[in-house]
Amino acid sequence: MEQAKKRDHKIMITDIAVSKVSLVEIPGFSPAQNESLRTLHKELLRDAQLHNNSNEVAYAVPIDFSRRVVTYGKEDRVSLRLNTELASLKKSIYANELILAHNHPSTSTFSIADIAAFVFDPHIGLMTVVTNQGDVHVLQKGEFFAYNSTKELLDYLIKKYRLHEDGTESNQEAAAHEFLKSCRKAGVWYGRSK
Repeated sequence: MEQAKKRDHKIMITDIAVSKVSLVEIPGFSPAQNESLRTLHKELLRDAQLHNNSNEVAYAVPIDFSRRVVTYGKEDRVSLRLNTELASLKKSIYANELILAHNHPSTSTFSIADIAAFVFDPHIGLMTVVTNQGDVHVLQKGEFFAYNSTKELLDYLIKKYRLHEDGTESNQEAAAHEFLKSCRKAGVWYGRSK
C-alpha cells in the first residue's frame, strides 16, 4: 500500500495488478477487439514483470492484432525510434491502424511525450498506458480527428506551460492533464478503466 502513495516512484507489478486489468470499451471496437486489447494489456504487464524488472515495455500491434512488436525500455522511458521491426510494421499498415500500448511503472497517465508521439505519428490510431497497478488509459484518434486542431492544442499547452524553457515535471503533468481534458474538441477520445 505504501507504494501506491508514491506517484512518482516505480511500483513493482504484482499478479493482482495483472489480474485486475479491466476491459475498456473503445468507440468503434467490437467486443472481440476490446477483449483482445485487455488480453494485450495483461500480457504486457506480465512481460514487464517477468522480463524487464517492472520497467517500461511497449507493444505495437496492427488493429487486427495479427502481429506484435515488443520493445523493452527503462524505468522512465521506452524508445521506439530505432526499432526496425516497428518500422517494417508501419510500412504494412495504413494511417491510424497502429495500436501502441505501454506500461508506466508509476501510477501516472499519459506523459506529454506520449501525447506528442500520439499526435504526430500518423500510424498511431490508438495509444494506451497501463499502469503497474493495472489501470488503463486510452487515447484514440476518433472519426472526427482533426490533426491541425490537435496540434494547435498541443502547441498552445507547450507555450502555456513553458515546456520549451521550463520543462519541470509538474508543468509537464499539468500540460498533459489539460490536454486529456480538452482533446475531445479535436476529435480525440480519452477513456480509462473504471
